[in-house]
Amino acid sequence: MLIATSVPHTGSQFLFEYVLGDLGRVEEPSDGGGFFFRHISFQHAALIRSYAKKYPCIVPMRHPMKVALSYKKRRESLQPMFEGFRMLVTAIDPLKPYYLPIDVPDRQNWLDRINTDLGLELRTDWAVIGEHDPLGPPGRLCSTEIAWVEGLMEELSGFFGRFGYV
Repeated sequence: MLIATSVPHTGSQFLFEYVLGDLGRVEEPSDGGGFFFRHISFQHAALIRSYAKKYPCIVPMRHPMKVALSYKKRRESLQPMFEGFRMLVTAIDPLKPYYLPIDVPDRQNWLDRINTDLGLELRTDWAVIGEHDPLGPPGRLCSTEIAWVEGLMEELSGFFGRFGYV
């Protein structure tokens, strides 16, 4: 049994399709196989924490600017992204989850650690998603939004730095 959680737009659908798909998604965790998923939110934080204390937890990651672009493309407020990353750092990160950055060239190293530690055979049969061009096409985020994301990255620099997101 695995627990999967993410800030929306950081790669949860990708994680399901290309990494965890063969394990099968379950609605309630048990000592059997499969994976349980919820996005990080105030509503689900306590539930995710309780399960992540019992079962290994995997968290997909993407550069915060790419995540912001994804929110913007869907005409969604960036506020849930900011809250989600802060909640990830304060509520989930202390439980030592396994991170899988999907947009870095060394993603196989991250997956190798998951496989070794958990006795799995997950694969990275995908091209690097959104390789480090963090601002993306010009004009997609306004200067204020870029400043907000840069502020978040500075606030959580120790966390984001682990993935090479600077």
